[in-house]
Amino acid sequence: MIKYLLSCCCLTLIHVNSYSQAGLYISSGTSLYISPSNEVAIDQLGLKPSSAFVITGTNNVVRTTTIFHPAQNPYISRVFQLGATTAPFSGEITIFYEDGELNGIPENALTLNVYNGTNWMPIPNNVIRNAAANQVTTAAISGLNLNELTLAHFLIPLPLQWGAVTAYRQASGAQITWQTHDEENTAYFLVEKSDDGLRWQQVGQPVTAYNVKGEHSYSQVDATTTAAKAYYRIKQVDRNDQYNYSKVVSITALPGAVQATLYPNPVVSAVRIQSVQLPLTQVKVYDARGSLIKSEQVAHSLSHQLDLSKLPAGSYHVQLQFENGETATYPILKK
Repeated sequence: MIKYLLSCCCLTLIHVNSYSQAGLYISSGTSLYISPSNEVAIDQLGLKPSSAFVITGTNNVVRTTTIFHPAQNPYISRVFQLGATTAPFSGEITIFYEDGELNGIPENALTLNVYNGTNWMPIPNNVIRNAAANQVTTAAISGLNLNELTLAHFLIPLPLQWGAVTAYRQASGAQITWQTHDEENTAYFLVEKSDDGLRWQQVGQPVTAYNVKGEHSYSQVDATTTAAKAYYRIKQVDRNDQYNYSKVVSITALPGAVQATLYPNPVVSAVRIQSVQLPLTQVKVYDARGSLIKSEQVAHSLSHQLDLSKLPAGSYHVQLQFENGETATYPILKK
């Protein structure tokens, strides 16, 4: 154990490279300074910051069996409580436990849960569970305030309940609206758009969540919409960077909207098919009586060369199938 006592601006600073004791009390006017990459063990709670971490007094760390702030997830009978919320902590936290403290929770489901002074935050990523050593280590924590810490079941309550999600056309573009119920730990929403229901991209700016109980309504306008059909969904992101999606809604194509062009038309030998936005997967040719006379697969391309040189002169219909399963039919005249 290496410990330094320094005096700076009437503040006593306890500089710790390694430290272990049962419980901790930091009196007024003093601070506990933990050096980067060094670990402090406080009654089987391990703190190993990636950058300097300071707990200022008056503060204390005690171990108990029950949480003070209500939580939804089942937790073990080992809870570490601080007298005051700390500054943001980044690094690695380890909690040891006894078999008799598990309260029926499977060891492979144990997950660090931290009360940050406002909400309980489950930390499900970068977890090393060592059942043989009765410990759970969570790494790569970033900017997390500490007030209460425990191990809880991996089950994470949904941060909200989705209500109605709609999309419709208006003069300024597409209006996307959504409703939520009982938001908890919700940070913001992103509206995502797709031309084919498969590939998505964000449109507009993030929409800040209310993050309180009750019913809430949100809306955003997509000014980039075209005459073609478009799909929308809402991505909800919580304060722990976890996320989930709403259902998918769509706006229909405007009457007469062009999905593809065929040229030349009339055609002598070959026609060039150019899709406006959706990749093609199949092309079929029907004669004037509706009989299928030609079918070709397309390798998810926006363009395709269709050879009609062997067909007799006359009127035909070319049916295009797009990647999302939709079809469109175009008349063509063969000379």
